[in-house]
Amino acid sequence: MAHTTLPPQRILLLGNHQVGKSILYSRLAGQEPGETDLSGSTLLVTRTRTEFHGTPMEVIDTPGINTLFSQDHEGWLTREFIARGDYDTIVVVMDHKNPKRSTALFLQLTLLQKPMVCVLNMSDEAARVGVRSDLKALSSRLSVPVVSTTALTGEGLDELATELQRPRVPQVNLYDKYLTEVDELLEARQITGWDRVICHLVFARINEARDLLTGSLHEILPEIETLGIAMGKNTPMQRMDLTMTDAAFTAATRITRETFWESRKEVGLSGRIGRWSMQPSTGIPIALLALTLMYFWVGKFGASFVVDFLDKQVFGPHVIPWFTWLFHFIPWPFVRDAFMDKDFGMITTGLFLALGIVLPVLFTYYMFVGFLEDMGYFPRLSVLMDKVMRPVGLSGRGVMPLLMGFSCITMAIVTTRVLKSRKERIIATLLLILGVPVLLCWRPCSLSSGSSISRPRF
Repeated sequence: MAHTTLPPQRILLLGNHQVGKSILYSRLAGQEPGETDLSGSTLLVTRTRTEFHGTPMEVIDTPGINTLFSQDHEGWLTREFIARGDYDTIVVVMDHKNPKRSTALFLQLTLLQKPMVCVLNMSDEAARVGVRSDLKALSSRLSVPVVSTTALTGEGLDELATELQRPRVPQVNLYDKYLTEVDELLEARQITGWDRVICHLVFARINEARDLLTGSLHEILPEIETLGIAMGKNTPMQRMDLTMTDAAFTAATRITRETFWESRKEVGLSGRIGRWSMQPSTGIPIALLALTLMYFWVGKFGASFVVDFLDKQVFGPHVIPWFTWLFHFIPWPFVRDAFMDKDFGMITTGLFLALGIVLPVLFTYYMFVGFLEDMGYFPRLSVLMDKVMRPVGLSGRGVMPLLMGFSCITMAIVTTRVLKSRKERIIATLLLILGVPVLLCWRPCSLSSGSSISRPRF
């Protein structure tokens, strides 16, 4: 009798951005973290065949997504792979210290009716900020196995290996009330299995699933889309995808309140400052303090002290005299003036403006921005500024490109990629071009017109 080898279990890793999904992928693939994509940088669907604790499997890593029902271009690759169904088990990687959005994504994925395992990753960070959880209660509410891990150190992977042998299809009936009519249509056409799931995705306005309705299924595409639009208009959100997203976040809020809590005594000073920076009464003074410190660091230290030092101690007595001596050997006055003219020379003006003025300002500015980013202040500033930015069509994230615009508008426009939608990116770009035109370049302009910083004399 011939021995039959079963195909390896296909494990699909799904999760929000920055939840340690790629590090977990490295662990499952038998690699040390760092040998694959950096956390948060996965841009393609990556596969590898491996043995994890003696079990053959194919692990599939995907780019992070914020929501299954999003209409933005950012997550199209992940949504398209999800709709194809080319996997056996879904591992939902969740952020242990910020479980609400991850729980909402899990609830949306229940629409797929695939076996699942939930991984509460970054448990060490959750413990450090005082977040506690009841894994047994959470597993009961989600009706799937839940494992706590720290992928960076490998903690919890043994338990994950055990639970991967017994994943369960979640018995969460969150969307049943929305799918009643479309299910009646599908039953009349005798559509079952994964084709039925694809029809549910089309009903929920997931565009990546439309192309998968081929043959006889393509004939009912207009009926499903019309039904989804009609039912969506009868909901407060006026659209089925927004309604289903709101239902998931509402349920996620309720579940996380019952299964997660915060031990404030263990948060420490940094945690309290983090909370203060998101509350208007304390966050606005903190933001003003940050801007004041930026003014003294960039405006006073970088644009005044460092520029004066380079002017009087480096360029004036050393750099310019050396170039003057070097170019006096050139017999053509036109060439000498092109490099050494006191007003328009490439050395006297071009080199000095680039290295003696612009570089110190940009260097001190980005050093300060990097310090705030490492401190984790920008996400909190985004929360604080969210209501302020909404009237102009931006989320709180829009504050980042606008801040960048105070140094270099090119880098600021590049930074607009952090915004979720194409509409937000266009609005931010127009605001940068029309309203924040390279403000730090005022310093070189004022220098050219005879400001308090003296030009080098040659």
